[in-house]
Amino acid sequence: MKTLTGQLKQAGISLLEVLLSLAIISIVLVMAVQWFGKARSDQQLNIVRTFIGADMAAIQAYGINNNGDYTGLDWKPLVDNGYLTTDTKNLNCTDGGCTQVTPWGKDVTIGGQQTAQPTLSIPLPNSNLCQNLVQSYGAKYVACDDAGTATITINGVDG
Repeated sequence: MKTLTGQLKQAGISLLEVLLSLAIISIVLVMAVQWFGKARSDQQLNIVRTFIGADMAAIQAYGINNNGDYTGLDWKPLVDNGYLTTDTKNLNCTDGGCTQVTPWGKDVTIGGQQTAQPTLSIPLPNSNLCQNLVQSYGAKYVACDDAGTATITINGVDG
């Protein structure tokens, strides 16, 4: 007669093991989603920084070539006169004119054409992104409103 000297081997996995595995997987997924969301936001802000750099250079060149007169400054003259190209920017040009669009689908506008300090108005999704631009360029060039719109003064604010 045979006697059982050990425990029987368990076949399969227990419910506890399944639940622990699911908990670990869900934690990893939550962390990954948060990280990818921040990475996407950072990438979009870097695109805006690229806009600002190219736009500032183009607008300053426009002003120099027009003896400091920014009257008529808009996206279309900047593109038509070769200061900006639609190849490297989110500039959409039609027969009616050009618009620059942020990664969030909002239009960037040019203001201050009647002064020696033209501006760019860039609507951002939140004020934290605008504050990030202030840290990048300084308060002399960037001002934020409560909605998160960044106003970039091309030649800086006096004082």
